[in-house]
Amino acid sequence: MLLFREDLVRRNLIEARFLRAQAYLGLDRKAEALALMHSVLEVDHNQMRATDLLRDQEKQTLPERRH
Repeated sequence: MLLFREDLVRRNLIEARFLRAQAYLGLDRKAEALALMHSVLEVDHNQMRATDLLRDQEKQTLPERRH
């Protein structure tokens, strides 16, 4: 018995977009990857893997701060 009904179409959409974003990063197509990660977070703002990956990518693009 399930306690919650899950929207499998929505879950598959999120998973597919996230996997495509990872593939784009592997192909060094960062702009497409970032766009997909943002679209994942628009659908599910609690998607931690996309949040972490996006945060890591944004850290890499920021110039290093010198003390």
